[in-house]
Amino acid sequence: MFVILTKYFFQYREMNIPGIGAFKLIEVPASLDIVNKLMHPPGYDIMFSNQLVVKEHQLSYLASTLHCDKAQALFELERFGESLKSSLYNDALLWKGLGTLKLSDGIINFQVDPQKDLLLQPVPAERVLRDRNQQTVLMGDKEVQTGLDEYVEVPEKKRSPVMIIAWVLILLSIAFIGFHFYKQGMKPSSSGNQMKIKIEKSR
Repeated sequence: MFVILTKYFFQYREMNIPGIGAFKLIEVPASLDIVNKLMHPPGYDIMFSNQLVVKEHQLSYLASTLHCDKAQALFELERFGESLKSSLYNDALLWKGLGTLKLSDGIINFQVDPQKDLLLQPVPAERVLRDRNQQTVLMGDKEVQTGLDEYVEVPEKKRSPVMIIAWVLILLSIAFIGFHFYKQGMKPSSSGNQMKIKIEKSR
């Protein structure tokens, strides 16, 4: 039952054992420790509560795994919970991958397994400072160079007069062609020569 419940817990992130309590898996994002200059990896934490209601989904999973109906699955789960609680009267129990269960003054306490975070270790996080690293950034509507003692405004690029004349000629050509087709109409003959040639028959 330990293997089945552990698999269910890490797959669906929650589990309830009658007589013991409810376990819930909570993801912990990566964090930056600025003081010690460390980046802590993402991990998980396990929340334990004394909730004793078993969800239908868990019963369906157990019934499917144990090849029985839900009533029998609930009976097996309750029996497992009783067995687990009776063993806690003798000594604390380490549930591998989850943590330690202890019974103190009739109350079950849970402590997360400290070994769970050993797979990913914190890594050094040093701030990189580059001296006089120049970059062009936009400040308002002007481009300036950073990384210098003072912000230097980047001069605007001037357009070449040759390129301006070329674009004007292209636009005039397009306008002329459009005007020609507008006057002559969109016929195949409007783009050809309109001159008629007379052909005399030889005697």
